[in-house]
Amino acid sequence: MNKRDFYGISVLGMVAYCILCLESYVLEAYDDRDLAPVLRLAWGIVGPEGYIDENAYRYMEAIPEYLFEFDDYEAAELEYLTRDGFDELRGLLDPSDQTLNLVMHRVYDVAMCYAYTAVENPPREAVDLVFDVVSCLRKHGIQLPDFDLVRGFSFSEFHGWGVHINPEGLSMVL
Repeated sequence: MNKRDFYGISVLGMVAYCILCLESYVLEAYDDRDLAPVLRLAWGIVGPEGYIDENAYRYMEAIPEYLFEFDDYEAAELEYLTRDGFDELRGLLDPSDQTLNLVMHRVYDVAMCYAYTAVENPPREAVDLVFDVVSCLRKHGIQLPDFDLVRGFSFSEFHGWGVHINPEGLSMVL
């Protein structure tokens, strides 16, 4: 697998691949915890409900860099995450895990890479972000998800954005 392989993949397909990488990482590094709440937020980005930007903003509130920025819920002034969700995620995630933070952040970054603008053809900026995740997983010796899982999400659909993706059959966690 190389960067060129991703040139034909839709933005939503690339987000899905990053989510699959996130799943691979958490299954390895957090095998003692159920991180399904985080992964549901991530998969919501590419799902059929709502808009990609709104779902990405919702997910962003779970990224450790933002989740642990403030000591309490009131100070965080979160738009989407409830107090219970805030407490739950803070109990599940490790604020010092820079790999988790990077991989989670790249899911958001790929989703928002072309927000409010046209998608480049080929989508080099998004592909570079995906490969930040790929490189990170390789560095830690974590098995990459099978590229064939996203091969069918074509860049030719919906101006490069692609079709919404149901995690059923893709996700290893949900």
